[in-house]
Amino acid sequence: MSLRTRTKTSDKPVEFIELQDSGNQTVAKPVVKRSGPLTLSKTYTNQESLDDSTKFIDDLIPLLEKREELEKLPHDQQDFLNLMNTFSLSEHGVAKAAGTRIYSLAWHPGTCKMLLATGDRAGSIGLWDPDQVYDVNQGVRVYDVHTAPVNCLSFDKFNPTRLLSTSYDGYIRCLDFHTSVFNEVYSVTINKKNWTAFHAQKDPSTLLVSQANGEVVVVDTRTTPGKAQSRIQCFEASVRTLSINPTDENLFLTCNRYGEMGVFDLRQAKRGSGDGEPVTPVIEFPKTSKKGIHGACYSPITGKYALTTTLENNLKIFDMTNKSSGADRCIQVISHNNFTGRWLTPFKAVWHPQREDVFVVGSMEQPRRIELFGAPSGRLLHTFKGEWLNSVCSINAFHPTVPILAGANSSGRVHIFRP
Repeated sequence: MSLRTRTKTSDKPVEFIELQDSGNQTVAKPVVKRSGPLTLSKTYTNQESLDDSTKFIDDLIPLLEKREELEKLPHDQQDFLNLMNTFSLSEHGVAKAAGTRIYSLAWHPGTCKMLLATGDRAGSIGLWDPDQVYDVNQGVRVYDVHTAPVNCLSFDKFNPTRLLSTSYDGYIRCLDFHTSVFNEVYSVTINKKNWTAFHAQKDPSTLLVSQANGEVVVVDTRTTPGKAQSRIQCFEASVRTLSINPTDENLFLTCNRYGEMGVFDLRQAKRGSGDGEPVTPVIEFPKTSKKGIHGACYSPITGKYALTTTLENNLKIFDMTNKSSGADRCIQVISHNNFTGRWLTPFKAVWHPQREDVFVVGSMEQPRRIELFGAPSGRLLHTFKGEWLNSVCSINAFHPTVPILAGANSSGRVHIFRP
């Protein structure tokens, strides 16, 4: 048995759990109990080249820490679209950045070094430096961290040398680049009714975590591992994405696989294990979709708008400043083919991190493309495509400070468009 295999399958107990993933697909797989810290060296997929991984991380750290003046993107929408028209995809802009189907992407926010993190269906986390085009691995290093899909990745907003990951395996971990350790931040005992799904960072010591049992828990990350200080029962089951209001950190938007959506207040949180009775949302919406919602997120600057991706083949934009009922807040319904089927990661439309007038989403159209829509108009503004894009990019992410777009597919490949 190879060293890598021995590391992956420890003598800790193994359970077979059937999980309903974000595409309403059943994932029946062994879930290995891997509590406590995991080092980069033990999780690196190429155990014969550990020195290579160590050097890769050591070279990254000073560049990730370096602070430079943020690049200002065009303010006017037309000027921004003119910039988008200069984007292209080259052969060097495509890399196998994960072992299998990609579920999550996160750009490091710095301008000194382009670094993209990927989370895949098998639980691996990939790190890609797209500027290392002549590297033996094309700038990609992959680590076996979780044992189920990594549904959410984000760089710590208050410490950019830390990477947070949430997986269906019941664990939230944090990679500290300085210590080269994936620390356990929070965990739950998973079963057919409960696992961890998504996270959102409120402040340096507070993390919100959505769970399949319908709860959002408030985790104090100063404890090791983090403890659930309080919890809100948002729905009877299946809380999916989380989005904190950018102008009021007590409010968060969430949705579930049954088409329910609501805005909740952290001041509604209760200590203890919870009684299973959902609380009344601050803003209650009628059932937004009969078939489920893959994602719901506030616009990033003011939170004026909310964007949803549904299984009913549409994208919806809501005016969150409207004081009328939840139904009247919907100001745009955009017909969009979201039927990705069994073998593709479901679409999640996301905002540009610096703008509230554009968002990006994958597309089933031929030739393959990534689509940029305007808000609140709902008008298709631009399509990103090229000869090196031959697959559906379900998960997409703009860099927060640099004009660059990443699109990930279900074979583990990432495509980078840049001027």
